[in-house]
Amino acid sequence: MIAGIVNKDNLTAYWPIVEPMIAKACLYSGDCYGSDDYFQDIESGKKTLWAAVEQGSVKGIAIVQLLLFPHKKCAYIDMFTGTNVNKLLMFLPLIEAWAKENGCVRIYSNARKGYLKKLKDYSCKHIIIHKDL
Repeated sequence: MIAGIVNKDNLTAYWPIVEPMIAKACLYSGDCYGSDDYFQDIESGKKTLWAAVEQGSVKGIAIVQLLLFPHKKCAYIDMFTGTNVNKLLMFLPLIEAWAKENGCVRIYSNARKGYLKKLKDYSCKHIIIHKDL
């Protein structure tokens, strides 16, 4: 499997391939984002699209945002989805290395509980609670 950043110049070509994955993941995100919102954020450079490709087919994607806080810079994995989670997790070290190269000292994500079993060097510091109003 090959994984890497989808250059903004290639975004329009990749979009028809990755948009269904993004749209499906958006169904589980509490309706805060739609795939068009992600397109705009990626195109503007606010977020970065990563793709994992195997035998000419996109098997998974990640959308990552670099966040600058008053005391540290962090990478936030906004979306991490694909057809085979175990294979998809193999390219997580590339994202971590990229984040570190970009000055990040932490990487975090909102994720399903099942990921903790697979990500042994990650820890759960908080839970997210919400109430629809």
